Amino acid sequence: MILPTSAITTALLLAPLVASNPTLPRHQAQVVPIRQQKRAFNTSPDTPFNAAAAQAERNKVSDRYANLASKKRGLATEAKREVKVEAIEPFDIQSLKKRQSSGENSLEDQSDAVYFGALSVGTPPQQTTIDFDTGSADLLIPTENCSGCGTPLFNTAQSSTFQASSQPFNIQYGDGSQAFGTLASDTVTVAGLTVQNQVFAAITQESGSFTAGGVFAGLMGMAFPSLAKSQATPFFFNLAQQGALTSNLFSFYLARGDNTGSELCIGCTDSTKYTGNVNYYNLDASETQGVQVYWSIAADAITVNGQTATQGLSCVMDTGTTAIYVPTSFAQSIYASIPGATPAPELGDGSYAYPCGSQIPEIAFVFGGQSYAIDSNDFNLGPATSDGSLCIGAIMGLDQGVNFATVGDAFLKNWYSIYDAGGNRVGLAKSNQ
Repeated sequence: MILPTSAITTALLLAPLVASNPTLPRHQAQVVPIRQQKRAFNTSPDTPFNAAAAQAERNKVSDRYANLASKKRGLATEAKREVKVEAIEPFDIQSLKKRQSSGENSLEDQSDAVYFGALSVGTPPQQTTIDFDTGSADLLIPTENCSGCGTPLFNTAQSSTFQASSQPFNIQYGDGSQAFGTLASDTVTVAGLTVQNQVFAAITQESGSFTAGGVFAGLMGMAFPSLAKSQATPFFFNLAQQGALTSNLFSFYLARGDNTGSELCIGCTDSTKYTGNVNYYNLDASETQGVQVYWSIAADAITVNGQTATQGLSCVMDTGTTAIYVPTSFAQSIYASIPGATPAPELGDGSYAYPCGSQIPEIAFVFGGQSYAIDSNDFNLGPATSDGSLCIGAIMGLDQGVNFATVGDAFLKNWYSIYDAGGNRVGLAKSNQ
């Protein structure tokens, strides 16, 4: 069914704010095992560094976060779209002796690059694959006849609950990557958790980094509603508002290399995926006029071998990004502590190369006085030269208008991360690799 433009606001944009799932059991927690595949570039010390693909990711990050200071003017109007959900004590999925309410969907991974899993949409449900991304807030689902899109595609004509609109949707990045379509709504399910009338972008054309080489089809943004270009409430926040989750949080375990077991736990944590205690840090909206846009927390500093190398900064935890992007002056300070390190702009703006045989010092983010180090294997993005003499570091220089860092999978593989919307905080614990 195609809705007239005048009906879009009430039928689509307001739908997720009032949508109900009368048959949805309350207080669920679901495990989504993750698959890995290459995203923009390899993060393996044994695989050559792909400069062109890395530059494409930099352009994406730049468009997503850069010049944040200039964007602040519009954030005040976004405050009305903030979603408040109940604070509930984190629920450990391992406390269930039988996971009767835990759905198992395959979340796959390969080469430490992109982590994706299964999603079903429509009535009857059609399964596709989704990149779970804490750095964005829109749900993008490629539809039948989509040009350049990854598969499986969603056939809208075969869903009795699909509602289309003529309202356009598009995202474009500086590298030419783009996704076009229109807003629509339908029933969406991940690992047995369902939202009816979920608004999403029904994509009809993709190019560049959006295609992901056909590895997965769509994108599920898990950041805050104020970031959503569609102005729709994201899937996770709809579940939380409906009281469907055991805890109003989700958590990620990102396995390294060929290791298996990567997972997204929706409404829960998984104590088998980390060791030691979880430390929680309040969300930081200091760079976004007090409006919570990203899963960002304040870092005291970045240290090198325990010595302070940078001042404090706001850090966005972004599972949709591979590398780590910090202000250029911070990157200079960090690489000054690595013998033989030198800027390598020919391999991508903000990139640094260092002798592959160098002993990498311990580089760590400090949150609340606690150090969180990056494993040297994750720091090495691969050899930059054919003879393997120089390697590229995972920390890139990128000025984003403020003291702001984008912290991607090169860090998050080391630390189990918990995104607690009810508690307005992010939790970190040592990943059980």
